[in-house]
Amino acid sequence: MHTLRLLLPLVIGCSAAPPSSGKSATDTGGSDPATPCSATVDTDADGLDDCTEAELGTDPSVQDTDGDGFSDAEEVACVSDPLASDEACYACGWPHNDPGTLSDPGAEVGDTMANLALVDQCGERVDLWDFAGSWHVLYATASWCSSCLRDAEQFDAVQAGLAEETGLPVAIPTVLFQDSGGSLPGPDEGRRYAELAGIVQQPVFADPVAGVLAATSYDGRLLPGVCVLSPDLELVACAEGPDAFEAMIDVVRAEARR
Repeated sequence: MHTLRLLLPLVIGCSAAPPSSGKSATDTGGSDPATPCSATVDTDADGLDDCTEAELGTDPSVQDTDGDGFSDAEEVACVSDPLASDEACYACGWPHNDPGTLSDPGAEVGDTMANLALVDQCGERVDLWDFAGSWHVLYATASWCSSCLRDAEQFDAVQAGLAEETGLPVAIPTVLFQDSGGSLPGPDEGRRYAELAGIVQQPVFADPVAGVLAATSYDGRLLPGVCVLSPDLELVACAEGPDAFEAMIDVVRAEARR
């Protein structure tokens, strides 16, 4: 089951027609205002009208302009570049939210967290910076931690309640840096843990090199390690141990009151 599918509404529109054309704003568009288009015509039947394709620069006669296996409309919906063949929709539905302005990562409070390469519960490699735009209560743990699993079983409910209470976009991603045997996790560990914990709406990542331990002030000795990340993926606060999760939830509440 795919999770947390964040879809953006398709923006329908086009450029104004030149005065001599006698056409309305819905009849012409694209980078060349003299090029006719229609907001009621979808030549390639991909879900984007021809005016929108003209504005995007995609080919209105081809459903998948960049040939990456996802239609132009699918890539717009999942916040992926329909003109870049090396960028496609994430299988779990995560948007490509990297703003392109994040830099100078560090591991201390106030630093931007490093752009970790993680493997999600759909078995796909994802980049952490693509999760910009929301508050995150990042929960770093090992699969063998039974008390952590009990926390994880509540993540969907806690996230929904916290978002409603604070009015903030918020997620609770789990990062597994050890599997149930204490070794570095394999690519399937995120899926296995998500199923075990009953997590449907939150990201669950396998961290194949335990990069989260270098990317935060958490050293992995006491489980779990929990950090609050701002929408710009700055480290706001970190804590560890049995009370860490509730403490970091309170940090998000405090941020909402600012």
